[in-house]
Amino acid sequence: MNFLRKSIAVLGLATLGTLVGCQTDKPEHYRNERPPVTDLEPGDRGLQSSEVVEASDLLVQKILSLPEVNHSPRRLTVVFTGLEDFTRRRHFNYDIFLERLKTNISEQGRDRIAIVSNKDKYFGIRNRELDPTRAERDDFAQNDPARNGGIGNPPANRVQPDFALTGKVMDMPNRETNYYLFTFTLADIRSDGGGTEIPMRYEVKVRR
Repeated sequence: MNFLRKSIAVLGLATLGTLVGCQTDKPEHYRNERPPVTDLEPGDRGLQSSEVVEASDLLVQKILSLPEVNHSPRRLTVVFTGLEDFTRRRHFNYDIFLERLKTNISEQGRDRIAIVSNKDKYFGIRNRELDPTRAERDDFAQNDPARNGGIGNPPANRVQPDFALTGKVMDMPNRETNYYLFTFTLADIRSDGGGTEIPMRYEVKVRR
């Protein structure tokens, strides 16, 4: 019995060693080719993927902890309108921050927040993909005869957003570093909302 137990133990350790060895070899090679998105790369400069991850993770916690979200009797609807770029060198698409935030909200707060398509994008897709009904064509001709190929009034069943999430990014470059300030605003756009705004921020200093 003791011999059997020792044999099983040795076999288990050997198997574990083989698994650990394989996992050690694979991640080391994989890490060189696919470093984690949360890591800062010494050879890179400026904003990196780690800032996108950190900012979107921080903002989703702030948004989902707001009393306006948690105390609402129903699921709120939010439309994302994009980030305005006020940096000195406008060569970066900062909407990547909003895109990751959008997926975070969908994954972590879908029971409290529903994301509504941007109106222009919504109608663009709708006009391209759906054939208008006779009533819509007549309505379109009456309301906007100068335009062609579109649909007139918004359909009654389109979900109207409660809030709009807007953002700005500004920077303050120096000799060796650059300071970035991201400001995000959750604006109440309901008719009875009174224009209430909830500002949030994310800031970081990076090597140039």
